[in-house]
Amino acid sequence: MAGRPSGSQKTKGLSKTRIPINVQVGEDGVPQAVFVRGQWETVTSVVESWDVSETLMGEKRMIKSYFEIITIRSTTMRLFLNQVTGSWYLEEPVPDG
Repeated sequence: MAGRPSGSQKTKGLSKTRIPINVQVGEDGVPQAVFVRGQWETVTSVVESWDVSETLMGEKRMIKSYFEIITIRSTTMRLFLNQVTGSWYLEEPVPDG
């Protein structure tokens, strides 16, 4: 999304852990449910979504699609789909140190 803060602004002083996660998506590719704590949780809201792209040999391509979601348990999560591998990950800030 335009005007979005850079990653360093959003996670200042934090590194990120990426954990593989199972995600069910709708026909539009938007997450509908995530498998956490041994069960499926319904996604009740997508707060924000954005794509990250790179330019390789003069060709721009999308490499990640991010989704900040809220589940039925009111849990906020940031997920991303690796467009190259097709794998989903939960991105979790972890304190440095």
